[in-house]
Amino acid sequence: MAASPALRGGYRERALAYVYDNISNVLGNGTGGSIITTPHVLEDVSFVGGPWALPYSGARVISGVSWGLGVSSIPTGPTEQFSLIFWNPDDVLFGGFGGTGTSMIRPGAIPLGYASVSIGAQSPGFVYQFTLDGLAISVPPDANGVYVEAGWFSIPSVPPDWSTWHPDIQCPTAGTRLIAFGSNSLAGPGDNPATLGRTLPDYGRDILSGTCTPPVCSHAGVFIGGPLIDPVACNEHRGANAAVTQLGYQLRLQGDIATGAACNPDLNQDGNVDQGDVDYLLNVVAGAPNPTGIDPDFNQDGNVDQGDVDALLNVVAGGACPF
Repeated sequence: MAASPALRGGYRERALAYVYDNISNVLGNGTGGSIITTPHVLEDVSFVGGPWALPYSGARVISGVSWGLGVSSIPTGPTEQFSLIFWNPDDVLFGGFGGTGTSMIRPGAIPLGYASVSIGAQSPGFVYQFTLDGLAISVPPDANGVYVEAGWFSIPSVPPDWSTWHPDIQCPTAGTRLIAFGSNSLAGPGDNPATLGRTLPDYGRDILSGTCTPPVCSHAGVFIGGPLIDPVACNEHRGANAAVTQLGYQLRLQGDIATGAACNPDLNQDGNVDQGDVDYLLNVVAGAPNPTGIDPDFNQDGNVDQGDVDALLNVVAGGACPF
């Protein structure tokens, strides 16, 4: 398992680039030690603000992933597995597809793809980051992101129904096998922790400890949907809205960027391309916060300066994308 690589450069020079990032900075900015005491989460990942944001028209294939996890109390064994499952946003609903108390994953839905990897022997008391390359997970052309299910379990065979699947999670394991959260952006509560792409302040959390009705171990591995009421011991629709800094699952996705792919000038993500986007970029270039997580190097020349504002002004006026 390779160590997490250094952050790569712009989209134009390299066909292979990061398309979502909430992991690169977290070990250095003080949020990398944040852990969720469950071995199983479900996180929303939006490509908005990144190179794969619609109306991107090229093929989008996730070829690499970096992720974070934690080990507490008991060392891992040489054969322990961690799995990542990728879902079409149309097949995930935090409120539950049949309402409160039903699965967050659509009954009968098939994931876009998955990877199950050996973590090996790791000592307790640390947050680890891993990188896996060689994936080939296609994103639907009308999806502006994916949902990522992450957990300490293997996938010995394809289940008949992923929405009610009880994977091999030993209950309770919440205190020993953990999920790592953090903030790449250090954004405040309700804002975007990712620096490339976006994630919302809620996620699915598999509750595997405590006293609940029905008992937690009776539905281990199944995400039980419901309204966001945080914190509630038995509520599996949770909010990662920290008191000071917004947190999200430590995750980075990589894929090919088509040469000449259309840029996305809607930098403030309000659905319009207008002077508001120019004003937004002017503020970011001047050092203001960047809540949508856009790349301010709009002309992809390696610098963040007036040239990016001029390039955006030209696009807003009807000109061509600068790359």
